[in-house]
Amino acid sequence: DNHMVGAVFESDQFTLGTSVTGQGTVTPEGGTFDFEDEVTITATPAANWHFVRWESDASSGSDSIELTMDSDKTVVAVFENDGFTLSVRPVGGGTVKSDPPDGPYAPNTMVALTAAADEGTSYEFIRWEGDATGTIPSTTVLMDSDKLVYAIFETPCRLTISVVEGDGSVDPDPLPGEDGTYAFEDEVWLTALPARGYRFAGWGGAAPWNETSPRIKITMDADKVVTVFFEEDDTIDTSTPLGTVSSAFDGGDEAWRVTGDVEGGTGVPEWESTGGNPGGHLKADDDVQGGTWRWQAAAKFYGDASGSYGQTLTFDLKQSGTNDQFDSRDVILTGGGITIYLDTLANPGTGWTSYSVRLDTSEQWRLDDGSLASEDDIRTVLGALADLQIRGEYIVGADTGDLDNVVLDGD
Repeated sequence: DNHMVGAVFESDQFTLGTSVTGQGTVTPEGGTFDFEDEVTITATPAANWHFVRWESDASSGSDSIELTMDSDKTVVAVFENDGFTLSVRPVGGGTVKSDPPDGPYAPNTMVALTAAADEGTSYEFIRWEGDATGTIPSTTVLMDSDKLVYAIFETPCRLTISVVEGDGSVDPDPLPGEDGTYAFEDEVWLTALPARGYRFAGWGGAAPWNETSPRIKITMDADKVVTVFFEEDDTIDTSTPLGTVSSAFDGGDEAWRVTGDVEGGTGVPEWESTGGNPGGHLKADDDVQGGTWRWQAAAKFYGDASGSYGQTLTFDLKQSGTNDQFDSRDVILTGGGITIYLDTLANPGTGWTSYSVRLDTSEQWRLDDGSLASEDDIRTVLGALADLQIRGEYIVGADTGDLDNVVLDGD
């Protein structure tokens, strides 16, 4: 008889391939193994991930399995994210609420944060730091990794100004709030204003130690005390009442100055020999750094101006534009420890605008606190007039202002 004989052959070696879904590793990563080798495969998750299961040629929830290599095989280790942690740390007096409130968070979750200062305190929210930015109390954080956020709270800061020597005053711009404080990190320009017969000599206290300019900027990042020194100026005669004083600017700037964010901080306006109302006049360009710049009278306007009560202060103004106008104090007088101010009825135009304000209670002169100035208040200021300022800036943004024909009437 004839017989058929078959022979069965097996491959001596088989290939193992591995891959992952998510973040983690598989050991061994793969290789070639002999027939019926027993291979131990282990899945190790990355940080913030965990092992879930094996797929393809293996099916198990155990992170370590054994495979019998009786054929080519491929296994897939599946990992899932544990979620990311969000740490929020208030600095100062305040709290932060998170929405959703609890982590860990699934990848790409948007978490809303809301900061609130402690009730019954003077703390204010200032800004976010770390993995969040901005100065608005509400923000969002994308959870694509572990995140750390700081909420910064600070208290308002108080500025104290003291004249240590001589006679004069200091004009802060902007003025503090109604409670006498500034917000944390507010920038304040200080202008030293010597009284008639004095000149600026220097700063002290929290002012920059090497600053010699009568106009400085300080940052209110704490309560601060600034001192100022004045010395006698023998070139000015203060022995007699002023009478009528005027500046027509036909021959120069007549020692008038500018205060605030103007003319690069030099304090010196430009003088032009033509284009005035008529003749020469002063011009100044805004630095656009915040605040309101003003014209400051020369020393000849300071001293005993008591004879000006019931008289007028006249001047001519013009500005480069009339769009985006804002309100501020138009005329400021300081003397005898009192400051009074007046808001005129209309702002200047792009052509010369003439003003005449009375130096008595028929005008709405006001004290620093906004209340109406009395006759005694106005007389006190004029009796020892130490500073006269006329507003030069009327629009938001870059601007140019012009001044001419200032007359302080006396007896």
